Amino acid sequence: MSTCGCRRSFAAGYEARFVAEDAGPSHVAGEVREALRGLYGPEARILTTPVAGIAPDPPGKYRLTQALHPPDADSFLDEQYAPTALRDEGP
Repeated sequence: MSTCGCRRSFAAGYEARFVAEDAGPSHVAGEVREALRGLYGPEARILTTPVAGIAPDPPGKYRLTQALHPPDADSFLDEQYAPTALRDEGP
C-alpha cells in the first residue's frame, strides 16, 4: 500500500509526493506517473518525489489530493432521486 499526494506545481506539470510502503520507490514512482498520465494525458509532465510521510494541510485536515476547480455536485446526482419539486422545475 502506498500513499500519494498530487498537486499542480508548475506550468503543464504536476508534482506527486508519495510514501512507498510495500514496494521500492522507483516502482511506485513509475506507477504514479503512469496513473497520472492516464488522467492528465500522455504529454503531462509529472515530477515524482518519494517522502517519509505526507503531513496534513492547514488547519490539520488530511487530503490525498487537491482539486484545481470545485466539482459540480449536481452532475453526480441522479434525477430519479431528486425531490418532486426539483424534478418538475427541470434544469
